[in-house]
Parts: sequence; C-alpha cells; structure tokens
Amino acid sequence: MAAHGDVDGCNGVQLDSECEEDVITRHKREKKELQAKILKLKHSVTKGDKKKKKEVADEIAKLEAELEAQHNEQLANIKPKSEETVTEKTDEDADKGTEEELSSQTTTGKKSKAQKRR
Repeated sequence: MAAHGDVDGCNGVQLDSECEEDVITRHKREKKELQAKILKLKHSVTKGDKKKKKEVADEIAKLEAELEAQHNEQLANIKPKSEETVTEKTDEDADKGTEEELSSQTTTGKKSKAQKRR
C-alpha cells in the first residue's frame, strides 16, 4: 500500500484527500461489513428472547444511523473539492453538448412502417 502523502492512482491526487470513487468504494465495503455484523447479531438472539431481540434491533438501528451519518459527512467534505474540477470540465463539455443537441434535433426518430411505404 502507498505511504501517506504518496500519489494514488486517482489522477495524481494525494491520499490526504481521497478521490470520490475511492470513497464510494470504501463506503460500499463498509456497508457490506456492517450487513455481515448485523446478520451475526440477529443470529445471536435466541428464538424466544424478546428483550434481547429488541436490544439487538436498537443496536442495529444505531449502527446503521452512525454509518450513514459518517458517510454523508465524508461525501459532503469531498463534494466541494470535486466540484471545482467538475466545473472546469463542464465548461469544455458545454461546447460539445450544444453541438450534439443541434445534430440530434436535425435527425428524426425511427420511421414507422406507414412512413416507409410512402
């Protein structure tokens, strides 16, 4: 694994500020791990123990809420950084987009069988 401060495979971005794709993949992995932990907790409850079942349900809800809040905060921290680079790219893409819109307006859709016969 790369040392702290080394350049990562994310377009030359340093590891101090992970790129959005890396964060999203990490979030998916963390959600998967949480699901496994939840499954273990659910299976640990004996069949007739309502009190234990309620405690486990509360703990699961708390864990899910904490993870969701943490992920939202991390994504919010990354969004402003990535928006700066996105705005530069969208300016370039806007010129291409107008050309594509004009070309798509001139071409008509698929002709029906009746139109083909005429």
